[in-house]
Amino acid sequence: MSSLETTRILVNSLPKSGTHLLAKAVKTFGYQDYFTSSLPIPDNLSTYPKFLNHRQALNALKNEPSQNLDAENTIGIGSLHLCQVTESVLENWLSVIPQGYYLQGHIPENAHLSLILNKLNYRHLMIIRDPRAVIASLIPFITQAKNTLFKAHFLEADFIKMSLEQRFDFILKGGYAEQADLEIEDFKHVYRSFYQWKNHPNCLLLRFEDLIGEQGGGKKASQHKALIDIAHYLDIELKAVESHASRLFDPTVTTFRIGKIDSWKETLAPKLINKLTDYCEPLCQELGYSLSI
Repeated sequence: MSSLETTRILVNSLPKSGTHLLAKAVKTFGYQDYFTSSLPIPDNLSTYPKFLNHRQALNALKNEPSQNLDAENTIGIGSLHLCQVTESVLENWLSVIPQGYYLQGHIPENAHLSLILNKLNYRHLMIIRDPRAVIASLIPFITQAKNTLFKAHFLEADFIKMSLEQRFDFILKGGYAEQADLEIEDFKHVYRSFYQWKNHPNCLLLRFEDLIGEQGGGKKASQHKALIDIAHYLDIELKAVESHASRLFDPTVTTFRIGKIDSWKETLAPKLINKLTDYCEPLCQELGYSLSI
């Protein structure tokens, strides 16, 4: 029996780190996207989230019996601000995904989630990216999200009152978002909370810069190795790596922005580049990203 018939996948990431690139790679191995699927869903499951992000988790909880957050371990869903979900609720959401499908999500490291994924026979793929590129992509996305498949980002009302530099300062330092009425974590904390998945042996950690390939400013050899690593992790025989690689770079995706490794250096003013580089220096050193501009 193939792994497609016995497993499902959580495609996890910090937003703007290459979620759809990784999902595209998984799709080339035959897995189907639960988010866009037209599967018939029983009425009692129709309110379950099809993408594990802050918005969908929050909406789905409106249809759940009241959670006792003090009586059970909780798992935070989201990034800048977390929606807390009990283990039992999240396990129910994950259990309805059919074998052979992948579910996308933004979920920081959590040992209880790791146990649930093992119990339900999930494979867990996590993608990271140069933190400077993540920030540079995230900030315009917050004000443009409503132009994609999504509704307005929960920080849009706060952002439209800020200058570009104020938006950068807010994402870097965190703070209280008055319009959203939410406390936002500083970016270093957010990034590290996702990167900590590297300590879980049942999670395959990949880098955007390796998977993007030559069309995105990367290297063919690194892309091929990343695809081979995914195939090995999914227990799938990889017969034609070039065929898989040729299908990854997809600028038609609604959340695709530029999709190149160093594009942030070309789109930001020097003052903001210096601010980003100074702030992200500790993260870049921890992850092995070059600080050269």
